[in-house]
Amino acid sequence: MGQARKIFFAHGYPLVYGQIPADRPDLIAFYQRQGFEVRGPEDRLDLEMVFGIPGGIRPDRDERFFVCWNQRL
Repeated sequence: MGQARKIFFAHGYPLVYGQIPADRPDLIAFYQRQGFEVRGPEDRLDLEMVFGIPGGIRPDRDERFFVCWNQRL
């Protein structure tokens, strides 16, 4: 995961994110150890920083996002 994140950020992507089942504490712990923020099942991902207009997305039902923002941007 660290290498994938480095590649995405080196190419100028502002974030790396994905979805995991909300009821998988093992995956939550894994992504947190990898430096990702694991959001709550109802937490949307605000994409205004990415697109410059208000808006966002929500995770699928019974899932949650894991997110890592590119701090260099």
